Amino acid sequence: MQTFSLKVKLVVIVRGVLMVLEKRLIDRRLLFFDELGEPTKLSEKEFYQGYERREIEVAADQPYLGRVPYVRNIPPDISCFPEKHRGEALRRREYLNALTERGKNKLPSEEDMIVDIKRIAKKMGDACAPSISTIRRWASKYIGDNVTKLIPQHAKKGRTPAIQGELKEILDGVINDSYLKDVLPGVSKVAAQFKTKVEGENLSRLPSNQLRM
Repeated sequence: MQTFSLKVKLVVIVRGVLMVLEKRLIDRRLLFFDELGEPTKLSEKEFYQGYERREIEVAADQPYLGRVPYVRNIPPDISCFPEKHRGEALRRREYLNALTERGKNKLPSEEDMIVDIKRIAKKMGDACAPSISTIRRWASKYIGDNVTKLIPQHAKKGRTPAIQGELKEILDGVINDSYLKDVLPGVSKVAAQFKTKVEGENLSRLPSNQLRM
């Protein structure tokens, strides 16, 4: 899978036209110029949407670096989660796989599930067998046999992300440019760069429109 970072001089192909990333504008949009000097402005969201739709490609030949700069651009797998949550996801999968082993991606009837859940719990040595409603809730998430969909979501309950909107765009840029390297720098260094970027952004803003860390 191709990986990249939104760095200045990144060469891309937008709907068949070769373009080079010139800079980030003060509103955080990306400014590209084609070979004729015509500008194109895209937000990061627009860029990634175009990339996902394959309207935008990252050129494999990057003469200014000799290679495409690397950034991880893949969804997390189960190894990215805490051991306790991994174990619970695998437990849930074992129930679901056992209940649908009849060759159908469909749960059995409620009457059959009552018997089957007890049988599976006994086989697994699970003293706390799930209810039928819990099994159905797990099954609704278990799309495409992706076990990460069964990871408990305790960490998200009652919380909202601390960094959103423009702050997140700035943070994503700092992570791409300064953190995702072959040799990872210290997190404190990246946090300091993030703070500097936010302070720099606030220099051009009215007091009523300041970004708050």
